[in-house]
Amino acid sequence: MRSTAQQQPFDLLERIEQRCLEAVRKVESGVQMVGRGSGLLAIRLRERLFTMPLAVIESIESVPTYTRVPGVQPWLLGIANLRGVVITVTDISAFLFGETRPRPASSRLIVAPHEGWQYGLLVDEIIGLRRFETAPLETYPEPDDTHLSRYVDQQRRVGGRVWLELNLHTVLQDQAFQNATLSNALNSD
Repeated sequence: MRSTAQQQPFDLLERIEQRCLEAVRKVESGVQMVGRGSGLLAIRLRERLFTMPLAVIESIESVPTYTRVPGVQPWLLGIANLRGVVITVTDISAFLFGETRPRPASSRLIVAPHEGWQYGLLVDEIIGLRRFETAPLETYPEPDDTHLSRYVDQQRRVGGRVWLELNLHTVLQDQAFQNATLSNALNSD
């Protein structure tokens, strides 16, 4: 075998491509394995813990630079270009809890596809993957904040912590989320 210095550029590119394809296969098989059964993404929004199925998530990103859009709800932070695709950047915590707060350094963007669009949902923290084989789902009790109960109908109790299961599909379909202009909010009163 020739040393790297003696190989032709095409040979080097071919080897790099093979290594990349092998790495992709390993990652894809790992993601598929994690996505089966009870594999959930655990996140933090404010002081509350949430989970959501991996199947509804396309990617997790650092918070991109975004451009503000005038005349929209405060929770719609703006739009961003993510690898050539324009996405909205939404502070999901502000949408769910009704008030904006400073963004923590641990914030990340969850990209979720829905009906042909890509939505970027800003979360306070990605905790990681969780499996809850031994923790049964319970009905989420109606809290004082009925707005949140529209998007959470189940919870789990594990080790003294309550994990709320966020129904991202319901959030993304909600008319309040879809019609984020300030004029729509004013006209709905």
